[in-house]
This record gives sequence, structure tokens and C-alpha cells, in this order.
Amino acid sequence: MVNQQLYNGLPMDGEETPPVENRIWHWQTMATVSELVHRMTLSEPELHLPPELWELIFAHLAGKRVLVMRLVCRRWKTIVDRKRSLWDTLSVCVRYSTTNERFHPESLPPVTGFCVNWSTIEDVDCWWPSFGERLTRIKLGYGSVTLNLVVGMLRHTPNLTHLHLSRFRETSEEEPVVDFQLERMEELYLEYSICDAFVETFPRLRNLKMDLNEGYQEITARLMKFVQGTLEELDFKATPYLMKEIAKMERLKLKTLRFKGGCEFAVQLSRIQPSLEKIFLILKASTPDFCEIGKNLPDLKQLSVLIDRQGLLEPSFLANMSQLQKLSLENYLFTMQLNFGPLKCPNLVELKLNQFHLVTNSLPTFLAGSKNLQKLSLDSCVLESLLELFTTLVELPSLRHLELKYLRMLNNDFNISTFQLTTNLESLHLNDCENLTNKMVDWLATSSCRMKEVRLYRMPQVNDATIRNMCVKLPRLKKLALLICSVMITSAEYIVEHAHSLEYLELNGCFEFRQAMEQLLKGHHRYIECKFP
Repeated sequence: MVNQQLYNGLPMDGEETPPVENRIWHWQTMATVSELVHRMTLSEPELHLPPELWELIFAHLAGKRVLVMRLVCRRWKTIVDRKRSLWDTLSVCVRYSTTNERFHPESLPPVTGFCVNWSTIEDVDCWWPSFGERLTRIKLGYGSVTLNLVVGMLRHTPNLTHLHLSRFRETSEEEPVVDFQLERMEELYLEYSICDAFVETFPRLRNLKMDLNEGYQEITARLMKFVQGTLEELDFKATPYLMKEIAKMERLKLKTLRFKGGCEFAVQLSRIQPSLEKIFLILKASTPDFCEIGKNLPDLKQLSVLIDRQGLLEPSFLANMSQLQKLSLENYLFTMQLNFGPLKCPNLVELKLNQFHLVTNSLPTFLAGSKNLQKLSLDSCVLESLLELFTTLVELPSLRHLELKYLRMLNNDFNISTFQLTTNLESLHLNDCENLTNKMVDWLATSSCRMKEVRLYRMPQVNDATIRNMCVKLPRLKKLALLICSVMITSAEYIVEHAHSLEYLELNGCFEFRQAMEQLLKGHHRYIECKFP
């Protein structure tokens, strides 16, 4: 029997399927809309749209919604099935099941993704050959299967581009002979184990991700050597043996590196791979090491570092990274001090800081030299005063996205009435920022007429007055999330009547609000996608 969670538009990046109660709410709402539209097409001949127009309408729906539309009637099923661009985003997920000779899934939708979690694969011969031909993405996570069966499945997936094997236990005693290649494969992710059968199966890999122990480093080196001519992105844990082998690969020209290992390996890689444009590091490197990495990589555009040490960080290495566009600095365990000093990054468009105590005026001074910044994220950071935050926002007219999580201010002595805040923000995310008063949250949320998305989490200072102000002052607001906020039922009617552009509403902590919103939407001409975790 097919698992109840089989038909899901599941992303292949590890995102979990929403809880059952969420899916029921989504599906019931969409089914209501579908039935209404279907009745209109049957009762009003002039509204019987041609297939081409329905394809355009369905193209605006997410994968799971397309599946629901497909179940409404035979005509819509035919429209969805024949239009590849509609099912390119769809996936089938099998969970907590055993696929064997008695496994006969019926009416499988035309999907391009297949995901297996916590399941055992014993036999797929009766349905896989025709199903596999369409697939471009496969993820096998947490289960067991024979290696012979995996190879047999891959043999019937000529269009495969992404393969993810995550802790999937293979039970074969002998490795099979692989007499085919998957020329379209672009991304391979291997976690826990690797086998010789995969070394020469994917000749045109561009992205290779591996989380393996040192026992597999010889096979890993052979795989990297085989695909060195096309490989652009590499994610691995460095060892002396692998570093020695990489140094011999003359055709390897990496653009992106995700790296776990010692700082000496990071410096060595920057010397032998000067083509690198993006680096993601987890290490205890010192400032001189970062300075050398910057000198070795003149085209570096993105740097993400998870720092595992305490003390004061003065990122003087940024002076050697003139082309840097995205910077992420995260402190692994402790809140350390961060002082940018007189540094500038004129091309910076995105900055993310996590678990830092910013020295007084360090952030405003640094961002004053980053006039192109579009996204700012401060997570678990400490600022000296609220004035620093608002001064920073005023000096960044280019800023479009602001995210503040667990932000703390040491000095709350700030008179908001003496400060005028106007921004060009398009999205605002606030999470558990206890120093921000209700008026400040209201002020931030309505500071830009361009605002399209507002997400407020654990912000008890948000109330119905805040919601009313956003509905009136934000004509472009499309997405609103209110999670564990003090919002009453009276706001439901105000949202439906005044938030004219709203398309998505997420709310947690008020069952009565959900009931009120459901009743309002049933009798209203508009549709708002609602999620109540």
C-alpha cells in the first residue's frame, strides 16, 4: 500500500513536509477554490477557458497546489500532465514503507523528483522503468537498499541531474558492474559511504558534496580526478592525502568551495585554486591566514566563515577582498567582540552576523562605506544602543531586506519621537527582539511603502493596532507571518478588507483567529493562502 505521505511537492534540499494538520488546511482551502472555479466553467460556457490559459494560471501555483488542481477533474489532470513546466517542480515522497513486489503505486503523478526516507527498497521492477525516465532528482535518505538495485534504478533515469544519497545503507556484498553513464548529472551528494561503482558514472558533474570518513578518501580522490574538467563546486572534509591529490589535478578550476579542515589546508587551497569566487569555511583560522586567502583570491565574491574561537575579531582581511559581495561571519559557541574599524567593502550587497558583540559605532561606520548593501541579518548580536541600529538603517537607502533575531541593546535610552525613519525595505523579519517597543516595531514595519513581506516571531509587543497600521500603510504587502504575537480575532476582518495585496498569511497561537479567517474567506471574493502551524 502506498504511504499516506506519497503525494507531496517535496523540495529535494532536505526541507521537511509540513505537519498533517497544515496540509489538511492547505488542501481543503485549495479544493474549495478548485470546486468553485470548476462549477463556474461548467455553468458558464463563456468562462470555459482554453487549455493554454489554464496552463498560465497553474504556472503561478506551487508544486503541491498543482497536484491538488490535478485531482479536481479529468480535464485539469490532462492539462497538468501534458505540460512539462508544470510538473518540473513536483516530487513523490515515500516514507516509512517497504517497496517490494507487492508495492504497486497507482496513478503516480508526472513528477521529476523522487524522495525516499526511512524506508527499505527491495524491488521496483514493476513500476520504476517508466517512472524513472522523467526523473531529474532522486534523494535516498535513511533506509536500506542493495547496491545492485540502486544501479538498476539509475540505469532507467537518463535525465537525472541531481542525486542525493544520505545515510542510505547499501547491503550488497559485491559491487555491480556499471556499463552506462549519466551524462546529464550535475550534482552528487554522498553522505556516510561511497562505492567504486560511482567513480566513472557521472562524467559531467559540476557540484560534488561529500560527508565521508577518511576510509573513503582514495575513492573520493579518484572520483574528483575523473570529473575535474567540469567540477565547479566542491564540498568536502580536507585530509593531507586529498590535498596532495587535488594539487595534481591540473584541469580542476573550482568556483565554489565548502570546506571543513585546518586553516593550513584552506590557505593551500587558495593558492592552488585562484579561480575560487565563493568560500564557506569552518575553522579556527587567524587574521593573517584570512589575509593570505584574500591575496590569493582576487575574484572572491562571497565569504562565509564559522569561527570557533573567543576574543576580539578585527577583520582586517577584508581590505584584501575588494570584490566581495556577500559576507557571513558566525561565531560557533561564544559571543565574541567584533570591530570593523575603518574597513570598507564598497561592493558588499549582503551582510550576515551571528553571535557577536559589536564595538560601539563599528557597524554604522562599516556600513557607511557599503552603499550598495541590500540585505542585512543580525542574529544573536549585541549592540551598544538602539541609536546605532536606526542610524545604520537611515544611512542605507539601498537596503531591501532586514532580519533581526534575538537582538540585544545595552542602552535603551532612545527617544523615538526625535528620529525620522524612512527606508526602502521590501522585507522585514523580527524574531524575539525584546528591546524593541511596540512603537518601534510599528515604526520599522511601516517605514517603507515598498514592503512586501513582514515576518514577526515571538514579538508579544505586536498587537491589533500594529496589524491595522500595516494593512493601511503597506499597499504592496503580500506575505504576513505572525507567530506567537498578541493578535486578536478583530484583526482577521481588517486583514481581509484592507490588506488588498495580501496573498499569504501565517499565524500561530490563536485557534479562534483561524476559525474567523476561514469563515471570512468562504464568503469573500478573494483568496489568501493561510497556514496555521
